[in-house]
Amino acid sequence: MIPSSWITLAGPGGAGKNRDTCVSETVRRQLARPFTRSAAREAEVILERFPLYCGLRARKIETMRPLGAIVDELLGYLGAAT
Repeated sequence: MIPSSWITLAGPGGAGKNRDTCVSETVRRQLARPFTRSAAREAEVILERFPLYCGLRARKIETMRPLGAIVDELLGYLGAAT
């Protein structure tokens, strides 16, 4: 695992542990972008890729929490890597 690499996953209870919540939140975020597909197609694509991202050997960062907590976690990982 590369200490300075991470994957952000939306989902409570630990990064990626609740697949349906992660997919729903990711679709919600994607639909806010100007270059999006339909909600159904976004969900299909995310569901297809979800196991790949969860299986990567990189830290998973759960993003459905206050921004300060996310930044603190990332800084903690980066500080531990040096």
